[in-house]
Amino acid sequence: MALLSQPSNPQPITDNPITMGMQTRRRQLKQIIGGLLLALLVMWGTITATHLAQGANRSPDAIVMLGGSIRREIYIAEQRAQGFTGPILISRGSADPCIYLLFQQAQVGLDNTWLEGCAESTF
Repeated sequence: MALLSQPSNPQPITDNPITMGMQTRRRQLKQIIGGLLLALLVMWGTITATHLAQGANRSPDAIVMLGGSIRREIYIAEQRAQGFTGPILISRGSADPCIYLLFQQAQVGLDNTWLEGCAESTF
Protein backbone atom coordinates (compact mmCIF):
# COMPACT_ATOMS: atom_id res chain seq x y z
CA MET A 1 0.00 0.00 0.00
CA ALA A 2 1.42 3.31 -0.99
CA LEU A 3 1.23 6.26 1.29
CA LEU A 4 -0.15 9.45 -0.10
CA SER A 5 2.56 11.98 -0.12
CA GLN A 6 2.28 15.66 -0.76
CA PRO A 7 3.89 16.95 -3.89
CA SER A 8 7.32 18.31 -3.32
CA ASN A 9 6.38 21.59 -5.02
CA PRO A 10 2.84 22.52 -3.91
CA GLN A 11 1.02 25.23 -5.90
CA PRO A 12 0.56 28.56 -4.15
CA ILE A 13 -2.99 29.42 -3.16
CA THR A 14 -3.14 32.27 -5.65
CA ASP A 15 -2.61 29.87 -8.55
CA ASN A 16 -5.41 27.61 -7.39
CA PRO A 17 -8.28 27.84 -9.93
CA ILE A 18 -10.90 27.71 -7.18
CA THR A 19 -9.51 30.69 -5.24
CA MET A 20 -8.89 32.59 -8.47
CA GLY A 21 -12.57 32.17 -9.35
CA MET A 22 -13.57 33.46 -5.93
CA GLN A 23 -11.30 36.49 -6.34
CA THR A 24 -12.83 37.20 -9.74
CA ARG A 25 -16.33 36.99 -8.28
CA ARG A 26 -15.38 39.32 -5.43
CA ARG A 27 -13.89 41.81 -7.88
CA GLN A 28 -17.03 41.66 -10.02
CA LEU A 29 -19.23 42.11 -6.94
CA LYS A 30 -17.19 45.14 -5.86
CA GLN A 31 -17.52 46.63 -9.34
CA ILE A 32 -21.29 46.06 -9.36
CA ILE A 33 -21.71 47.60 -5.91
CA GLY A 34 -19.48 50.53 -6.86
CA GLY A 35 -21.45 51.07 -10.06
CA LEU A 36 -24.75 51.01 -8.18
CA LEU A 37 -23.45 53.49 -5.61
CA LEU A 38 -22.20 55.77 -8.38
CA ALA A 39 -25.56 55.55 -10.15
CA LEU A 40 -27.38 56.42 -6.91
CA LEU A 41 -25.07 59.38 -6.34
CA VAL A 42 -25.64 60.68 -9.87
CA MET A 43 -29.43 60.27 -9.51
CA TRP A 44 -29.41 62.08 -6.15
CA GLY A 45 -27.32 64.91 -7.56
CA THR A 46 -29.58 65.29 -10.59
CA ILE A 47 -32.74 65.36 -8.48
CA THR A 48 -31.22 67.85 -6.02
CA ALA A 49 -30.00 70.15 -8.80
CA THR A 50 -33.45 70.06 -10.43
CA HIS A 51 -35.17 70.99 -7.16
CA LEU A 52 -32.69 73.81 -6.53
CA ALA A 53 -33.22 75.21 -10.02
CA GLN A 54 -36.99 75.10 -9.60
CA GLY A 55 -36.76 76.81 -6.21
CA ALA A 56 -34.49 79.53 -7.55
CA ASN A 57 -37.16 80.58 -10.04
CA ARG A 58 -39.82 81.15 -7.38
CA SER A 59 -40.22 84.00 -4.96
CA PRO A 60 -39.42 83.22 -1.32
CA ASP A 61 -42.15 82.08 1.03
CA ALA A 62 -40.86 84.25 3.87
CA ILE A 63 -37.99 86.57 4.79
CA VAL A 64 -36.02 86.14 7.99
CA MET A 65 -33.50 88.83 8.89
CA LEU A 66 -31.10 87.93 11.67
CA GLY A 67 -29.53 91.08 13.03
CA GLY A 68 -27.07 93.04 10.98
CA SER A 69 -26.93 96.52 9.59
CA ILE A 70 -29.71 98.95 8.73
CA ARG A 71 -29.04 98.22 5.05
CA ARG A 72 -30.74 94.85 5.51
CA GLU A 73 -33.82 96.50 6.98
CA ILE A 74 -33.92 99.01 4.11
CA TYR A 75 -33.70 96.10 1.66
CA ILE A 76 -36.59 94.32 3.39
CA ALA A 77 -38.72 97.49 3.28
CA GLU A 78 -37.93 97.79 -0.45
CA GLN A 79 -38.96 94.17 -0.99
CA ARG A 80 -42.29 94.86 0.72
CA ALA A 81 -42.71 97.97 -1.48
CA GLN A 82 -42.07 95.85 -4.59
CA GLY A 83 -45.01 93.63 -3.68
CA PHE A 84 -43.68 90.89 -1.44
CA THR A 85 -46.66 89.75 0.65
CA GLY A 86 -45.14 86.88 2.62
CA PRO A 87 -44.27 87.02 6.30
CA ILE A 88 -41.19 88.92 7.46
CA LEU A 89 -39.34 88.28 10.72
CA ILE A 90 -36.76 90.82 11.84
CA SER A 91 -34.71 89.42 14.71
CA ARG A 92 -32.67 91.80 16.86
CA GLY A 93 -32.36 94.53 14.27
CA SER A 94 -32.52 98.26 14.85
CA ALA A 95 -34.80 99.74 17.47
CA ASP A 96 -38.50 99.35 16.68
CA PRO A 97 -39.12 103.08 15.99
CA CYS A 98 -36.31 103.07 13.42
CA ILE A 99 -37.83 100.10 11.61
CA TYR A 100 -41.26 101.75 11.66
CA LEU A 101 -39.75 104.84 10.02
CA LEU A 102 -38.01 102.75 7.35
CA PHE A 103 -41.28 101.09 6.39
CA GLN A 104 -43.10 104.45 6.41
CA GLN A 105 -40.41 105.93 4.16
CA ALA A 106 -40.92 103.02 1.74
CA GLN A 107 -44.68 103.77 1.98
CA VAL A 108 -45.60 100.25 3.09
CA GLY A 109 -47.27 98.93 6.19
CA LEU A 110 -45.94 96.48 8.71
CA ASP A 111 -48.65 93.94 7.90
CA ASN A 112 -47.40 90.37 8.32
CA THR A 113 -44.12 91.67 9.81
CA TRP A 114 -42.79 90.58 13.19
CA LEU A 115 -40.13 92.37 15.19
CA GLU A 116 -38.35 90.02 17.57
CA GLY A 117 -35.99 91.69 20.00
CA CYS A 118 -35.17 89.06 22.62
CA ALA A 119 -32.33 87.30 20.77
CA GLU A 120 -28.93 87.80 22.41
CA SER A 121 -26.88 86.37 19.55
CA THR A 122 -27.71 85.15 16.06
CA PHE A 123 -24.41 83.32 15.71
